[in-house]
Amino acid sequence: MTSDRTRLEKHLQRHLGLFGSPSANQVEASRARVRERLRAAASNQVISDSEATVHDIATPAARTSRVWYGWRAGMVLAAAVAGIAFAVSGFWQHDEWLAIVEAADGSRYTLAPNAVLNPSDAAGVMLTLKDGSRVETRSRSELSLEHASDGIGIRLRRGGLVVSAAQQPRGHLYVHTKDMTVAVTGTMFVVNAEDSGSRVTVIEGEAQVREGAVEKNVKRGEQVSTSPVLATRPAKDEFSWSRHADAIFAAFAKGMAETGAPLAGVGRAAQPTFAGAVGLQATRPEFEAASIRQCDPDHLPETPDGGRGGGANSFHLTPGRLRALCVTTATLVRTAYGYGPIDLDFITAERAPGRAMNFGTVYGLGVEDGRRVRGGPDWVRSDSYTVNAVTAPGVEPNTDTLRRPMLQALLERRFNLKAHIESEQIPAFALTVAKSGLKIKPVGPGACDELPAREGSFFLNGHPTSVLTPPRNFAEVRSGQKPSCGMWSQRNGPNVVIVGGDVPLDVLITTLAGRLGGVRVLDKMNVKGNFNFILEFALDENTPGLPRAGNFPERGADLDVAPAATIFTALEEQLGLKLERAQAAREFIVIDQVQRPSEN
Repeated sequence: MTSDRTRLEKHLQRHLGLFGSPSANQVEASRARVRERLRAAASNQVISDSEATVHDIATPAARTSRVWYGWRAGMVLAAAVAGIAFAVSGFWQHDEWLAIVEAADGSRYTLAPNAVLNPSDAAGVMLTLKDGSRVETRSRSELSLEHASDGIGIRLRRGGLVVSAAQQPRGHLYVHTKDMTVAVTGTMFVVNAEDSGSRVTVIEGEAQVREGAVEKNVKRGEQVSTSPVLATRPAKDEFSWSRHADAIFAAFAKGMAETGAPLAGVGRAAQPTFAGAVGLQATRPEFEAASIRQCDPDHLPETPDGGRGGGANSFHLTPGRLRALCVTTATLVRTAYGYGPIDLDFITAERAPGRAMNFGTVYGLGVEDGRRVRGGPDWVRSDSYTVNAVTAPGVEPNTDTLRRPMLQALLERRFNLKAHIESEQIPAFALTVAKSGLKIKPVGPGACDELPAREGSFFLNGHPTSVLTPPRNFAEVRSGQKPSCGMWSQRNGPNVVIVGGDVPLDVLITTLAGRLGGVRVLDKMNVKGNFNFILEFALDENTPGLPRAGNFPERGADLDVAPAATIFTALEEQLGLKLERAQAAREFIVIDQVQRPSEN
């Protein structure tokens, strides 16, 4: 036993040196699971080593390193301390792996056949498969790898993947979801698996997609889904979560320029290529009945039950029903295409357009001012309509389906609407790391004090946004006390002070954009980890998003506080970040054709 224990310790020390150092909490959380794996491994200790050639994830086929993996126990422990939850269906029959996984903290470990990968990392992980293919996972995705007769199979249970499949003389890479299979070689594509179905977008090359007994060849720029409730999205929305979204979109744009073809949703083809092709050639769901009546602003319908607010420009969804009160046609078009007011782009532009909606809540849509929805006659921006629409009995689509594809179909049928989406370049800022380097360091668990959350509080980055006690003052934090967890803004005379506690730096993006007057801020930092920080800057002509300091009532010592540096200087001197002028794409809708609504 002593010899076996010594051998085991040597193997663990040698192999664990390949991985990043875990935090104390990660080790504690994994201790029980690892102990059981080690006990199981003790009865079957020696297994044959296998040699693996690992391609660097950032530059495939450029650099390689040879990694020897022997002990089953070492593999389980390395995965556990990296913060990854594994569910293994049984003991490995051979010491083999199908992928190298790189976590956000830089640690690497192997993934064996049929082991379920469910990373807790909010940024997702990167995989380099044994065949040279590269895969990036969306956060909270769940998948496993398996051997295929002529390659490797990925079984995606939920979430999203960006896949760059390696070119192979023989064999394929397969991605399986609950209702489709994708077979590729030398192709870049995106797969998303959702509760309502699956969707594939091909960025480069071609893919064979099979749903049941039906197969379809999907080409670059095309998109296919297995459910009629999945509306075709712009291609870039499919991978906006990716760390390499800009590079992927550049590759897609280059390919589309070479082919001269627009992005087309395969599910919207005019004629199906086979009988009964529900899914691959499915049409959008529609309301069974709808009433559209012009609204008299002096006699508004009563506010819907179940929500706060209401009145003109309100929008209310309940299961199987949509109701809009005194909303202009342009505002309905904007809502149906999933966009919000253009002034709020700085909040939603890095994610899918628009905002999520819940059943039972009354939302204020505002009035479309002609910047997001363009073209069409003047009445689309002046005349208001009340819309009541219901689905067939027993049909209860989710909120996104009701307000997007189903509302689009209603506008097309009743208003004879035809529209398309265009894009324009607008001024923006890019937030980068300054040449002098980052001036703050990542923190570990326990670096901040958690505040008690109010009932129903929304949590951001693991911390409540609505709390029962005030966050710690910036002066106390500067004196050496821990900051309160989360990010909080405070006043200091003519200045704003932002205090962060255990938060990623990308939380600054929306806050800075608002301070800068609603200008888009692009995240170009490429910085991982959570941080504690204090940022203080002056309210001046550079921050039109806030009232000037003179508009705030000043009290006592506040009058003696000198103005801090500008927002640009403060970011660089205090945090090591820099705001640079940039350009960003902004989408808008063009009405090609529209008529006043047909009779009910």
